[in-house]
Amino acid sequence: MILALVEVVRNLNSVMDKECSMKYCRFILFLGFLSFMSIGFAQTPKDSVALNHVLIFKDPRIDYLQKVYSAKNKLKADASKIYRIQIAASKSRTEVTDIKSQFSSKYPGIPVFLSFDSPVFKLRVGTFVARDDAQTFLREVRRFFPASFIVE
Repeated sequence: MILALVEVVRNLNSVMDKECSMKYCRFILFLGFLSFMSIGFAQTPKDSVALNHVLIFKDPRIDYLQKVYSAKNKLKADASKIYRIQIAASKSRTEVTDIKSQFSSKYPGIPVFLSFDSPVFKLRVGTFVARDDAQTFLREVRRFFPASFIVE
């Protein structure tokens, strides 16, 4: 490449005067030097990535969150059907919240879910994976809430 640049400079010497050709020659040599230096500092396959010398510092909490996330997804896949017991449905929110407080006082450990499907408020309780478990609890709940039934 440098030989080609020198040849170009020689050809220009015959056409241009001496002072102008020297400036041009210096400029061409300077550009050649810069291109040579850029090739010399280019990335090569011997970089640290290619030699497997990369260190990754990761917070251990990320591993914990990945495990929690995958466990939740596994539970969702395993328990595709969840059964609940609907104990009340009404257009009056106050009526449903009263029933909710009655249920919570009788069964404090059972989760309660209040939802609104326009225009009806629905009160559902429990989270059962097996329908048999829901059926057993339904028999117990019907003593206090006779209009109860199982929903998926």
